[in-house]
Amino acid sequence: MIRNGTYTTYMGKEYKIGETILENEPIKYWIKSMDPKELENGFYLYERPKTMIIKGVEYELPPREKGSPNVYLKEIDPSEINEVYDISPYAIYKGHRFGINSENETDYYLGTGDTALAKALGFEMIDREVYRKWVPKEDMEKVYEVKTPMPNFFK
Repeated sequence: MIRNGTYTTYMGKEYKIGETILENEPIKYWIKSMDPKELENGFYLYERPKTMIIKGVEYELPPREKGSPNVYLKEIDPSEINEVYDISPYAIYKGHRFGINSENETDYYLGTGDTALAKALGFEMIDREVYRKWVPKEDMEKVYEVKTPMPNFFK
């Protein structure tokens, strides 16, 4: 399973980390798990809101997909964290480097902004200068991650 996003280590275990920014409130930082056993470690079951207010306008959110896993969150203080880093997954496919946007059991969903390369390799344009293609995992020459420290995450 590929990792993609912002991560930290808390109590010796790696978690995705994020922040909640609300107007007139201090920033809240949280770590995320999909493991229900984390309830024993101070996590809580995240209940997705039915609506969201953006710039004073309330929007209805779609319901959670049936069968999607539960999400468990724990608010943390920056003093509890040593390092925050970004992990970006990449693949070498037909001699070229591509970002991996997603995966399923058999394929990676590769992406590029290179129009000529995308056309040459049969990628589909999904937005202006954004091309994607599902490619079998066995067709990858190499799959790897780039880990980039984020020393200013809490600033």
